[in-house]
Amino acid sequence: MVEKTALGAQTFLFPMPAVVVGVMVNNRPNFMTVAWTGMACAQPPMLSMAVRKQRFTYEGLTIHGLFSVNVPKVEHAEWVDYFGIVSGREEDKTSRAGIDVMYRDGHEAPMIAQCPVNLMCRVEQMTTLGTHDLIVGQIVQTYVDEDCLVRGVPDVSKIDPLVYATGRKTYHGLGATVAKAYRVGLSLRSKKPE
Repeated sequence: MVEKTALGAQTFLFPMPAVVVGVMVNNRPNFMTVAWTGMACAQPPMLSMAVRKQRFTYEGLTIHGLFSVNVPKVEHAEWVDYFGIVSGREEDKTSRAGIDVMYRDGHEAPMIAQCPVNLMCRVEQMTTLGTHDLIVGQIVQTYVDEDCLVRGVPDVSKIDPLVYATGRKTYHGLGATVAKAYRVGLSLRSKKPE
């Protein structure tokens, strides 16, 4: 039997995506790193993220109701971290990071051209939970770099997404494929229980 240590109620879910959320605030693009995000619904496609009300980005979420979720590559760790530690109230993070801002299909939320995946979202619900508000957004459009597609489907190894490990507060890549989903577990169906 493996020994376990009780650490109390913690947010140790590994790994978390290190995505960058884009909004318009005071007529300029603003980006903020968010690790507490995930898929919430398939039809209609929705995601959720947790954001503190004090954040500059929160203003853009409540005023405009549109935001982008940008999936950065491992090589983008420096400016992803910067977007999480500096407020847009203090400086123009976009120009300092040297990213290219893009807009598509008449959507007002800014996206980051260097990110291989960009999700354009509309705020559907905001719920106060405690230190954070949970924002549920419907994905209205998805943009993927063509060189990250294989037969029209995004290839995670080409995307090379950056992930965050809470606790030690470190960034990582995904690593090698370990098994095929919806297949590796099938062998257990024919195995006799112990």
